[in-house]
Amino acid sequence: MADSRLNQPEPTSLAAAQHTLLTADDLAKQPDDSARYELVKGVLQRMPPAGTAGCRVVWVINPRRETVEVYRSNEDFSILRGTDTLDGGNVVEGFQCQVQDIFA
Repeated sequence: MADSRLNQPEPTSLAAAQHTLLTADDLAKQPDDSARYELVKGVLQRMPPAGTAGCRVVWVINPRRETVEVYRSNEDFSILRGTDTLDGGNVVEGFQCQVQDIFA
């Protein structure tokens, strides 16, 4: 059964006070409708598809599988898990963390 919260309009300031905030677990439990969603301050936001022009790296974090997919292009991607190190490459220089730390 689909969660009706997916189709709710953007909350206004009054409605935001009454809106139920979601967690990463709630996001992971949403049905797959082939769209991308992001949690912004506990509110589910439908995101536009990732483009390729001006985009140097995309990280797709899957909390259910505890993996991070790293896309540098359509042909250059990797899947990281556990003790693998996620780094920012030349996009976020100096950033590094173990994948398992994201899900701790």
